[in-house]
Amino acid sequence: MSTKDFSASEDGFGDRLAEAAADDQGKPLFEVFADASPEQAIEATELMLVEPWHTGEDTPFEHRIGDISITSSDDVDLHEIELLRSPDFFDDPTGEHHATVLEQAEPVANAMERAAREAWGEPSVIQVSDDPHACTVLDVVLTTLNHRSVPVWRREERYVALISGQGDKELRFMVTFLVLSRAAVEDAVFDMVGGEPQASAVEEQLAADLPAKTTLPAELGRAWSFMESQGWSGEDAKGNPFLTPYPGESQLGPVFSANLSIRGWLDPDAPGAERLVPIAETDGSGGLALLWFDDSGAPRFVGLSSEGDAALRLANDPVDFLRLVAIGYPEFVDYAFGAEPDAFDDEDESDGQDSKEAHARFRAWVESEFEVTVPRVWEVRPDQEFDAWIRPLIDEYGIGLE
Repeated sequence: MSTKDFSASEDGFGDRLAEAAADDQGKPLFEVFADASPEQAIEATELMLVEPWHTGEDTPFEHRIGDISITSSDDVDLHEIELLRSPDFFDDPTGEHHATVLEQAEPVANAMERAAREAWGEPSVIQVSDDPHACTVLDVVLTTLNHRSVPVWRREERYVALISGQGDKELRFMVTFLVLSRAAVEDAVFDMVGGEPQASAVEEQLAADLPAKTTLPAELGRAWSFMESQGWSGEDAKGNPFLTPYPGESQLGPVFSANLSIRGWLDPDAPGAERLVPIAETDGSGGLALLWFDDSGAPRFVGLSSEGDAALRLANDPVDFLRLVAIGYPEFVDYAFGAEPDAFDDEDESDGQDSKEAHARFRAWVESEFEVTVPRVWEVRPDQEFDAWIRPLIDEYGIGLE
């Protein structure tokens, strides 16, 4: 494919980009591209500088200005103006597709930055904070995208940031304007240094019902406190509290609650059943993530599927369990593990991609809070140790796993 010049700013900018939408083999170069000139992108950004944060809609709230997609989030005072997004390059072993994308995308990014400089002058450059306990909303966004710095323009009480390029060669190439509040750029909303976070309602309720000589992992409590501090909480029809590692009202992953029961598998009053504490519903039909206190009293994280499959060992320690949660699987089912959350999405369904994106802020928090990396996939195997413990109980006191 020949290189096309997108650096000019006259009408037809997006039309020429559309012409370059696929490589020579027909593979799409871009998942998103806006049929808009740099001037039109700046105009849309200017409109977002006066648009209220709180739309009254479920967030993220998506709308359009012409052919430009705008996503607004009441939760974090953020308008995202998405102009270009390529697929990722994990399945591009030769690098040829990546090179073709860069050939077409880099002039777009350069044109948008020139237009921003002409409109607002020279930008400041903001670096991601080195303090994992003092993260701004902008820090979280950049960390999620694996960017270390970003040009920003102060516009009265708001900021404009231009995210362009890639944070890593395998990640997507993107061109996006962000309009953020002053607090989202300047205030460290995830500062956990000043004192211990208050225990969440879910933690308090679970802790009160634990068997003697057992305690909840502290890391789990910190994660629940973070979720509650972000407003990712609610009450069920009976008034019982629940927490999610993502915003919004749609179920896009685990729902943590202190009011779950193992009754579908095992009589809760069976001898030894107190060693099994359900902590989250993991699919829409009753699958559970549970704490299992093994023979030594150590808490292990296990899963019981609503489909009656074999018991699964989800993780051996709380940080690993939180890393698993942060990946963004919409359901903890055995066939999904070992692939990315969106591996089974089709043209009509995008639950995996939606869930992965919804977990972005929690993913960034886990990585900064525990100084770990959240992987793209998680491998889970049947748990012979746990299965050997629970199966005799189920044979005598329950319905069985098969």
